[in-house]
Amino acid sequence: MGHTVAQGLIQHMAYRLDPFFNRRIYSLIRFFQIRRCKSNRVFIGNFAANLLALADHLIRCAALLVCLAAIHHRAAAQFFGVRVNALAALTGTVAVGAEAALTDNWTVETSAYWNPIRTKRLTTQVGAVQLGVRHWFYEDFVGHFLGLHASWVDYRIGNRRRTYDGRAYGIGISYGYAWILSKRWNLVVEAGAGLYRTRDTRRDPVTSDWGDRYIRHARRWTLAPSKLEVSFNYLF
Repeated sequence: MGHTVAQGLIQHMAYRLDPFFNRRIYSLIRFFQIRRCKSNRVFIGNFAANLLALADHLIRCAALLVCLAAIHHRAAAQFFGVRVNALAALTGTVAVGAEAALTDNWTVETSAYWNPIRTKRLTTQVGAVQLGVRHWFYEDFVGHFLGLHASWVDYRIGNRRRTYDGRAYGIGISYGYAWILSKRWNLVVEAGAGLYRTRDTRRDPVTSDWGDRYIRHARRWTLAPSKLEVSFNYLF
Protein backbone atom coordinates (compact mmCIF):
# COMPACT_ATOMS: atom_id res chain seq x y z
CA MET A 1 0.00 0.00 0.00
CA GLY A 2 2.76 2.43 0.97
CA HIS A 3 4.66 1.63 -2.23
CA THR A 4 1.56 2.42 -4.34
CA VAL A 5 1.00 5.72 -2.54
CA ALA A 6 4.65 6.67 -3.04
CA GLN A 7 4.43 5.96 -6.77
CA GLY A 8 1.32 8.09 -7.09
CA LEU A 9 2.91 10.99 -5.21
CA ILE A 10 6.09 10.78 -7.30
CA GLN A 11 4.20 10.82 -10.60
CA HIS A 12 1.98 13.68 -9.46
CA MET A 13 4.89 15.85 -8.28
CA ALA A 14 6.97 15.13 -11.38
CA TYR A 15 3.99 16.05 -13.60
CA ARG A 16 3.41 19.34 -11.75
CA LEU A 17 7.07 20.34 -11.43
CA ASP A 18 8.42 19.48 -14.91
CA PRO A 19 6.68 22.31 -16.88
CA PHE A 20 7.50 24.88 -14.18
CA PHE A 21 11.24 24.18 -14.16
CA ASN A 22 11.59 23.47 -17.87
CA ARG A 23 10.23 26.93 -18.77
CA ARG A 24 12.75 28.63 -16.52
CA ILE A 25 15.65 26.48 -17.65
CA TYR A 26 14.75 27.21 -21.27
CA SER A 27 14.76 30.96 -20.53
CA LEU A 28 18.26 30.69 -19.03
CA ILE A 29 19.45 28.72 -22.03
CA ARG A 30 18.13 31.39 -24.39
CA PHE A 31 19.85 34.10 -22.34
CA PHE A 32 23.26 32.42 -22.55
CA GLN A 33 22.70 31.55 -26.21
CA ILE A 34 22.15 35.23 -27.04
CA ARG A 35 25.28 36.23 -25.10
CA ARG A 36 27.40 33.65 -26.91
CA CYS A 37 26.06 34.79 -30.29
CA LYS A 38 26.95 38.39 -29.49
CA SER A 39 30.50 37.35 -28.64
CA ASN A 40 30.73 35.39 -31.88
CA ARG A 41 31.38 32.11 -30.11
CA VAL A 42 29.94 28.82 -31.24
CA PHE A 43 26.75 27.81 -29.45
CA ILE A 44 26.00 24.10 -29.41
CA GLY A 45 22.35 23.37 -30.06
CA ASN A 46 22.48 19.97 -28.41
CA PHE A 47 23.43 21.66 -25.13
CA ALA A 48 19.83 22.80 -24.62
CA ALA A 49 18.41 19.31 -25.05
CA ASN A 50 21.06 17.77 -22.79
CA LEU A 51 20.50 20.32 -20.02
CA LEU A 52 16.72 19.91 -20.16
CA ALA A 53 17.10 16.14 -19.95
CA LEU A 54 19.43 16.48 -16.95
CA ALA A 55 17.01 18.90 -15.27
CA ASP A 56 14.17 16.46 -15.85
CA HIS A 57 16.10 13.71 -14.05
CA LEU A 58 17.02 16.04 -11.19
CA ILE A 59 13.37 17.05 -10.73
CA ARG A 60 12.19 13.46 -10.69
CA CYS A 61 14.88 12.47 -8.19
CA ALA A 62 13.95 15.42 -5.97
CA ALA A 63 10.28 14.41 -6.11
CA LEU A 64 11.25 10.84 -5.22
CA LEU A 65 13.29 11.94 -2.21
CA VAL A 66 10.53 14.24 -0.93
CA CYS A 67 7.93 11.48 -1.20
CA LEU A 68 10.14 8.91 0.49
CA ALA A 69 10.84 11.30 3.34
CA ALA A 70 7.14 12.15 3.69
CA ILE A 71 6.01 8.54 4.08
CA HIS A 72 9.03 7.51 6.20
CA HIS A 73 10.12 4.81 3.80
CA ARG A 74 12.83 3.72 6.20
CA ALA A 75 13.59 4.46 9.84
CA ALA A 76 17.33 5.04 9.55
CA ALA A 77 18.77 7.79 11.73
CA GLN A 78 20.85 9.12 8.83
CA PHE A 79 18.76 9.63 5.73
CA PHE A 80 20.49 12.60 4.02
CA GLY A 81 24.07 13.80 3.69
CA VAL A 82 25.77 16.95 2.43
CA ARG A 83 29.46 17.07 1.63
CA VAL A 84 32.41 19.27 0.68
CA ASN A 85 35.28 17.96 -1.42
CA ALA A 86 38.47 18.99 0.37
CA LEU A 87 40.73 17.67 -2.38
CA ALA A 88 39.05 19.84 -5.03
CA ALA A 89 39.44 22.89 -2.79
CA LEU A 90 43.22 22.55 -3.07
CA THR A 91 42.91 23.29 -6.83
CA GLY A 92 40.67 26.32 -6.31
CA THR A 93 37.52 24.38 -7.20
CA VAL A 94 34.33 24.70 -5.19
CA ALA A 95 32.84 21.18 -5.05
CA VAL A 96 29.74 20.39 -3.02
CA GLY A 97 27.28 17.52 -3.06
CA ALA A 98 24.20 15.97 -1.51
CA GLU A 99 23.11 12.37 -1.04
CA ALA A 100 19.96 10.61 0.12
CA ALA A 101 19.25 7.01 1.06
CA LEU A 102 16.73 5.05 -1.00
CA THR A 103 17.13 1.65 0.67
CA ASP A 104 19.59 0.08 3.13
CA ASN A 105 22.20 -0.32 0.38
CA TRP A 106 21.33 2.29 -2.30
CA THR A 107 21.69 6.06 -2.31
CA VAL A 108 21.18 8.75 -4.94
CA GLU A 109 23.66 11.62 -5.07
CA THR A 110 24.36 14.82 -6.95
CA SER A 111 27.47 17.01 -7.14
CA ALA A 112 28.35 20.44 -8.50
CA TYR A 113 31.80 21.80 -9.37
CA TRP A 114 32.89 25.36 -10.13
CA ASN A 115 36.36 26.73 -10.82
CA PRO A 116 36.62 30.43 -11.82
CA ILE A 117 40.41 30.72 -12.16
CA ARG A 118 41.59 32.73 -15.17
CA THR A 119 45.01 34.37 -15.34
CA LYS A 120 47.38 35.46 -18.09
CA ARG A 121 49.31 32.20 -17.85
CA LEU A 122 46.65 29.68 -16.91
CA THR A 123 42.91 29.24 -17.36
CA THR A 124 40.95 26.50 -15.57
CA GLN A 125 37.37 27.71 -15.75
CA VAL A 126 35.10 24.72 -15.21
CA GLY A 127 31.46 24.24 -14.33
CA ALA A 128 30.08 20.73 -13.94
CA VAL A 129 27.06 18.84 -12.62
CA GLN A 130 26.85 15.13 -11.81
CA LEU A 131 23.90 12.91 -10.94
CA GLY A 132 24.33 9.30 -9.88
CA VAL A 133 23.62 6.36 -7.61
CA ARG A 134 25.78 4.41 -5.16
CA HIS A 135 25.54 0.81 -4.05
CA TRP A 136 26.89 0.23 -0.55
CA PHE A 137 28.10 -3.26 0.29
CA TYR A 138 27.48 -2.96 4.05
CA GLU A 139 24.96 -0.18 4.63
CA ASP A 140 24.36 3.44 3.59
CA PHE A 141 27.24 5.85 4.22
CA VAL A 142 29.55 3.14 5.66
CA GLY A 143 32.28 1.04 4.05
CA HIS A 144 32.87 0.10 0.41
CA PHE A 145 30.63 1.29 -2.44
CA LEU A 146 30.38 1.37 -6.22
CA GLY A 147 28.97 4.37 -8.06
CA LEU A 148 27.40 5.09 -11.44
CA HIS A 149 26.98 8.71 -12.54
CA ALA A 150 26.13 10.95 -15.49
CA SER A 151 28.07 14.19 -16.00
CA TRP A 152 27.75 17.47 -17.87
CA VAL A 153 30.75 19.84 -18.05
CA ASP A 154 31.33 23.32 -19.46
CA TYR A 155 35.00 24.23 -19.58
CA ARG A 156 37.60 26.72 -20.73
CA ILE A 157 41.10 25.47 -19.99
CA GLY A 158 44.54 26.24 -21.36
CA ASN A 159 47.68 28.33 -21.15
CA ARG A 160 49.39 31.07 -23.15
CA ARG A 161 49.87 28.84 -26.18
CA ARG A 162 46.55 27.03 -26.46
CA THR A 163 43.04 27.19 -25.03
CA TYR A 164 40.17 24.70 -25.25
CA ASP A 165 36.68 26.16 -24.96
CA GLY A 166 33.77 23.72 -25.01
CA ARG A 167 31.55 21.28 -23.20
CA ALA A 168 31.20 17.56 -22.61
CA TYR A 169 28.73 15.00 -21.36
CA GLY A 170 29.07 11.35 -20.50
CA ILE A 171 28.75 8.51 -18.01
CA GLY A 172 31.22 7.05 -15.54
CA ILE A 173 31.78 4.51 -12.77
CA SER A 174 33.57 4.90 -9.47
CA TYR A 175 34.72 3.09 -6.36
CA GLY A 176 35.00 4.50 -2.87
CA TYR A 177 35.14 3.92 0.85
CA ALA A 178 33.58 5.79 3.79
CA TRP A 179 34.95 5.95 7.34
CA ILE A 180 32.77 6.92 10.27
CA LEU A 181 34.28 9.86 12.17
CA SER A 182 31.39 10.53 14.57
CA LYS A 183 27.63 10.20 14.79
CA ARG A 184 27.12 12.95 12.19
CA TRP A 185 30.36 12.97 10.20
CA ASN A 186 32.14 10.59 7.89
CA LEU A 187 35.11 10.77 5.53
CA VAL A 188 34.66 9.56 1.93
CA VAL A 189 37.40 8.75 -0.57
CA GLU A 190 36.26 8.09 -4.15
CA ALA A 191 37.85 7.75 -7.59
CA GLY A 192 36.34 6.99 -10.96
CA ALA A 193 36.59 7.30 -14.73
CA GLY A 194 34.11 7.95 -17.51
CA LEU A 195 33.57 8.13 -21.24
CA TYR A 196 32.77 11.63 -22.48
CA ARG A 197 31.54 13.12 -25.72
CA THR A 198 33.35 16.45 -26.07
CA ARG A 199 32.85 19.34 -28.46
CA ASP A 200 35.23 22.27 -28.20
CA THR A 201 37.20 24.95 -30.00
CA ARG A 202 40.98 25.15 -29.80
CA ARG A 203 42.23 28.65 -30.43
CA ASP A 204 44.89 31.24 -29.82
CA PRO A 205 44.10 32.69 -26.38
CA VAL A 206 45.33 36.18 -27.35
CA THR A 207 42.47 36.47 -29.85
CA SER A 208 39.53 38.42 -28.49
CA ASP A 209 36.03 36.99 -28.34
CA TRP A 210 35.23 39.09 -31.42
CA GLY A 211 38.13 37.68 -33.42
CA ASP A 212 37.87 34.94 -36.03
CA ARG A 213 41.33 33.34 -35.78
CA TYR A 214 40.06 30.02 -34.49
CA ILE A 215 42.44 27.13 -34.89
CA ARG A 216 40.17 24.08 -34.89
CA HIS A 217 36.71 22.83 -33.98
CA ALA A 218 36.67 19.26 -32.69
CA ARG A 219 34.28 16.53 -31.63
CA ARG A 220 35.61 13.39 -30.02
CA TRP A 221 35.12 10.66 -27.45
CA THR A 222 37.41 10.94 -24.45
CA LEU A 223 38.18 8.58 -21.58
CA ALA A 224 38.93 10.77 -18.57
CA PRO A 225 38.72 10.87 -14.76
CA SER A 226 35.17 11.53 -13.61
CA LYS A 227 35.56 11.39 -9.82
CA LEU A 228 38.42 12.22 -7.48
CA GLU A 229 37.21 13.07 -4.01
CA VAL A 230 38.35 13.27 -0.43
CA SER A 231 35.23 14.71 1.11
CA PHE A 232 33.71 15.35 4.52
CA ASN A 233 30.08 14.31 4.73
CA TYR A 234 27.59 15.64 7.30
CA LEU A 235 24.72 13.23 7.95
CA PHE A 236 21.25 14.05 9.24
